[in-house]
Amino acid sequence: MGRVGELKSLEELWLHSADKSPDFALELQKLEELRVLVVHFDKMDKGMQEALVKSLSVLKKLQVLQVWFDDNEKVCLPSWEYSVSYLKLRQLLLFGVIVPSQMSWIHNLYVPELTKLLLEAEVLKAQDLEILGEMSSLRSLYLHSKEYRRLSYTTSKEEFKVLEYLNTNIELVCGDGALPMIKELEVSGIKVGTDVGLKGNMPLLERASYHLDCNGCILVQIDKAEAALRQASEAHPNHPTLYIKRYGNYNVPLELLHQIKQSADQEFFAGGSLGLGEGGQGQASASNATSNFFKNMTELLTPFIRIPPTLTLDGATDGMASTSQSAGGVPPRRQNGEGQVLLTTNPTFLRKTLQVSSTKSTEGKRQYSSEDRLAG
Repeated sequence: MGRVGELKSLEELWLHSADKSPDFALELQKLEELRVLVVHFDKMDKGMQEALVKSLSVLKKLQVLQVWFDDNEKVCLPSWEYSVSYLKLRQLLLFGVIVPSQMSWIHNLYVPELTKLLLEAEVLKAQDLEILGEMSSLRSLYLHSKEYRRLSYTTSKEEFKVLEYLNTNIELVCGDGALPMIKELEVSGIKVGTDVGLKGNMPLLERASYHLDCNGCILVQIDKAEAALRQASEAHPNHPTLYIKRYGNYNVPLELLHQIKQSADQEFFAGGSLGLGEGGQGQASASNATSNFFKNMTELLTPFIRIPPTLTLDGATDGMASTSQSAGGVPPRRQNGEGQVLLTTNPTFLRKTLQVSSTKSTEGKRQYSSEDRLAG
């Protein structure tokens, strides 16, 4: 790979496996005319991370910034916390990246034209949501927190006034009159019984997905919470499509415990299954009985033992005819553990997010727009 820094008039760069050039991260800072940067890395050491952040901080003309990492573990960029200013930035999408907290420069003062943001932080605080809520151009938000005990936040009518698409794994509740422009949302970590604000709010809502945290709840409570969500959806004037998923270990109902006991009785006390027969035959029978019992018990209990959702982009991007894929900026594919519940950003979000068009202004300068356009 040649030296990218020699292309000083370059305005748009799409590059896959940029880490194959060890000097790329440093050379990047020489491209001061760059408007669109979509770059993918297979791996990145600490030195390259620091060089990348240093280069990005001087590219003041950026309008679209997409960074993809395809490492086994997500890359942490701790040095990107100091204030920078991207007055023309419209898209900031960080795939496979974790920042310690929401970066101080993601603020209406420093990125006033930001319309689309994809960000995962180690920790999110209420103040971070308040700052994002003040961003006057933000229309698509994909916001995740890595911490186990995540933030619970209620939006006010003074926040997120133009937000249309939302995907988050914090417990985000719509306050009275809030989210007036929202069309699609997916929220994880909703505790059973929480009023999510679906009734009487979000007049333009078309699609809503809620993942219920069922830890410590009984089935009756969960069913009641789901019924309340469905009733609110049916009463909504826009009749949004509603999806509800459960996760967490919730208490087994009494009738199911009776089924388990009956299964144990049938396996262990039927015709010599306790191993009372002669020789190895009795032992084999006892072993089969034990195996059958645990198999039956697992089948009965599986719906009540679910792990928290893993938020990923895999399902929403694979096979999609997006501009970034055609340019080689294909998102990382991660293997999911067996039985994992996946919370994926909806395809509409990504189609709208990854489209970049360019036009020439009357002065002959090329301008880049991240307006929503469905692909295909």
